[in-house]
Amino acid sequence: MAQISHLRLVLVGLLASVAIARAKNERKELLCAACQVLIEEVEWAVEDTDPKKKLQVGSFRVDPEGKQRGSYEVPYAGSETHLTELLEEVCEKMTSYALSTDQTTGRKSYVRTSSRRGEPVTLSNISMSGETAEKLKRDCETVVEDLEEEIIDVFKAKEKNPGKILCTSYCSTERDDL
Repeated sequence: MAQISHLRLVLVGLLASVAIARAKNERKELLCAACQVLIEEVEWAVEDTDPKKKLQVGSFRVDPEGKQRGSYEVPYAGSETHLTELLEEVCEKMTSYALSTDQTTGRKSYVRTSSRRGEPVTLSNISMSGETAEKLKRDCETVVEDLEEEIIDVFKAKEKNPGKILCTSYCSTERDDL
């Protein structure tokens, strides 16, 4: 009888370990998906910003002759100021996404449920709920908190494929969709 109780205890411990491992894997997978959505939103916002819009940077001191020295203009799109503003508000846009699970791989991702420019959107195999939107928003905030400086640096440098650079800490190495 004692052996059966001991086996039950071991079995319960194993099942709990498996459940904890699955929950950790799902959490990491959802953080990966949130990171990808965040990067997609920042890329779109930078590209959608008027390229003619400029930002004056540098020194704003006036020399003894009354001339301003050391200031110059840079494109606003992709500037540190613009990127900081984007990161402060980007997670509020997560209500435009739903959770999707790939039927072949079982991989979870987020898909946009509404078009940015009014073109039709086809949705299949998605889960939409207030809970999903809140979870995505929280995960987005976590990624911004973890990577804010890196995101700004990567976008200021106009790196190719920022998702691959920034999201690798959340995404498994076998993912080819970064």
